[in-house]
Amino acid sequence: MVPFRLKQALAALTVPLFLMGCPLGGSPATKNAELTVLVAANDAGLRAKSTSVPKARVVQQEELVSLTITVDQVALQQVGDPANVVVIDTPFDLNLLDILNMPNLIDLAPVPPGEYEGAVLSLSGAAAVFADAPDAPVAVDLLDGGNLRVPISFSVVAGEAGLLVFDLGAITLVELDAGGYQLIPDLQVGLFNAVQAQVRGEIVESNPDDAFIVVRRGGAEILVDVLNAAIFLPDDFDTANGTPADLIVGAEVVAIGALNFDGSLAANTVAILDFPVEDDESTRGGKFHLHFRLVSTGVDPDAEGEARFKTHNDFRQLKIKMEDLTLIRVVEVAVDGELIADARVRKSEKAHINLVSARGDYVPAMTENSVIEVFDAETGELVLVSEVGTRHERGHRDDDDDDDDDDDDDDK
Repeated sequence: MVPFRLKQALAALTVPLFLMGCPLGGSPATKNAELTVLVAANDAGLRAKSTSVPKARVVQQEELVSLTITVDQVALQQVGDPANVVVIDTPFDLNLLDILNMPNLIDLAPVPPGEYEGAVLSLSGAAAVFADAPDAPVAVDLLDGGNLRVPISFSVVAGEAGLLVFDLGAITLVELDAGGYQLIPDLQVGLFNAVQAQVRGEIVESNPDDAFIVVRRGGAEILVDVLNAAIFLPDDFDTANGTPADLIVGAEVVAIGALNFDGSLAANTVAILDFPVEDDESTRGGKFHLHFRLVSTGVDPDAEGEARFKTHNDFRQLKIKMEDLTLIRVVEVAVDGELIADARVRKSEKAHINLVSARGDYVPAMTENSVIEVFDAETGELVLVSEVGTRHERGHRDDDDDDDDDDDDDDK
């Protein structure tokens, strides 16, 4: 799920488009338009207290952990032609909670020029996960079997660009008195030349000197201007501590800002979700992870923590989590007698350190016999010390997408 800090209200800059963008070249009579496809929704339906559906209760947003659907196909219908023009036919999954009030870029699609009168969105596989039963997804029925059709009226001009937005509107999830759940969208489709949007994908080009990156999402490569963006590192919470130099090729990011008709985005926020790890099959045997338990020395009796070190080829990462630091304000961390980092203890009595060689951090070489020491930065007293580490060859699958081996989401 996208971090909560990114779910700020984004007012859509909905400028109706007669596609007056820059021509892409080629013969105007034959060349398709290049449309950037987005899916949007808003949270009004999940905050409503009543519904027009008889004998049903509106599920509130705070009850949900996720609300997912599979988009099987995106299509348009030209005037006078009963056959659909398929825009996207590769199914993709969406967590609707991640796109509330924040349109999500899906892909770049060629669309034939002409007049259009209908749009079709084919959905399936809807499921809800509730906060009181996070391990038990519940199937959700879709209105009209998931085949959403709406009338539209716009022109697509040959050789030009634009933003094609499929807006599910104020989606409502209702619990039926007869049993079961139903998802009720309010689909609208429009063509725009600018919207506030989010782009999630992999950085394929980075130029920190000129403050731009290129993010790949599906078949689209989006030029993102990061000059005025707040850049959040994976362990950042309320404060953005990143710089354009942290936006390295291979990193997975979410960029939010003004998306223009040509597919470029002026970002106000970029969140780095994960840094890249090289994974060459021929050298995978040299990849290993280490796990260390940190135990209290008695200076702060309730304090505890863990550390995870991973290495592969030239890549190294060391993540340290410390908890229940009730008497300490700032910690300093040493590995094998060498001071490597410090961190401020948060109000939650936790402190985190995440060092990644790929972004220029110094990460020492480690073995299972390495010793990690955590000191009170103000008094110099030893607060935590590591036990002998355990080694995992080739690592484990990262089930929680937080770039470590455990099943705990470090961002919670």
